Amino acid sequence: EPTPEDLGALPLDAWVATHLPDGTSLNQLDPSVEEAKARCMAEQGFTYVPARSVEVASEEIAEPPGPARGTRAFAERHGYGIAWQLEEYPPQDEEAAEPDPSDPNEQLRQAMSETELAAWTRALVGSMDDPPDDDGPVVPARAWEEWGCTGEALWEHGRSQLAYVDPDWLEVSAEIDTAQLAVAGHDDVLAARAQWRECMAAEGFGEWSAPEDVEVAMWMEMLRPLHDENGVRLPDPDLTPYAERERAAATADWDCRAESDYDAREHAARSELQADVLERLGPRLDAWLEKYWTN
Repeated sequence: EPTPEDLGALPLDAWVATHLPDGTSLNQLDPSVEEAKARCMAEQGFTYVPARSVEVASEEIAEPPGPARGTRAFAERHGYGIAWQLEEYPPQDEEAAEPDPSDPNEQLRQAMSETELAAWTRALVGSMDDPPDDDGPVVPARAWEEWGCTGEALWEHGRSQLAYVDPDWLEVSAEIDTAQLAVAGHDDVLAARAQWRECMAAEGFGEWSAPEDVEVAMWMEMLRPLHDENGVRLPDPDLTPYAERERAAATADWDCRAESDYDAREHAARSELQADVLERLGPRLDAWLEKYWTN
């Protein structure tokens, strides 16, 4: 069976790929930032040990065997892949969080009195962790100036990490979010969803209003039998009936998307709205990029 049609990159995805770093650097501790924090703290009479990034192993979830995801054959065999994933990678009970053993300042903090710890923390992060005002989380134009040694170090050595709390970005981001939400009200998307709903109802699945709802609902249904009424994890839950319903719903969803040409119509509407917002916000985005990534 052929793989799903490639509808092309959405304008926002293309913009991000062209203009922004891949994000891996934001997940790593920058030695120059950590050393700057230590110098700043020392100037104020505090000790801070520069932290270093620690590699954390994570389990990579493989794809189910057989047909490619997105094909009708995949839907017939695996549904959305939910039951298969839960059986191959059963959820683990959450454990209570323990202090990070890689934090070199943990012992320092534990040895401090409450007063000493409060002063040390205020010097390190300033108002960064303060709760928002009743009016909401208003971010000052130069928020980093109120974030103690961390803000100073980030501005001098890791400026890009401050980009996403910049008030200009928050305003732009809100407009982008509005454009994304507007897709659901686009005339052609509404028409495509109506066709999809009619088709799904004919297949015996009339409970969902949009294609995007089905997989989310399936996840919720599949997670219920994993625990008893008290929330205790069951050792060997029988997912067979849930897997059968998942496959039936996914196959009907695939057929009804194809009949209504839903994916292509939704993609076209989303592309139209994203292109419009990028054109309107272009100068502000350029200024934001120059502020945090050009200098």
